[in-house]
Amino acid sequence: MQFLNLFSGYFNKPEATKLTIDKQGWVHTGDLGYFDEEGQLYVVDRIKELIKYKGFQLPDTEAGEVPVAYVVRSPNSSLTEQEVQNFIASQVR
Repeated sequence: MQFLNLFSGYFNKPEATKLTIDKQGWVHTGDLGYFDEEGQLYVVDRIKELIKYKGFQLPDTEAGEVPVAYVVRSPNSSLTEQEVQNFIASQVR
């Protein structure tokens, strides 16, 4: 059995919570993506201007803020860490 754990809202910020979690319980992250024919999710852009972690921007002296991503492969995937790094390097300049 698999459980997905999401936050229930912002502490003492009902307006921010209402802007993020809709009436049907969907969390709007600000990410823009799509699913392909095989059900794979591709995140391709951001709708929101800022990426925040625990309510804060991730500071970086050179870039201002630095996004962080985690890749979780499916149990039957043969994707390697090096393949992910190569793909990202080919996309980011």
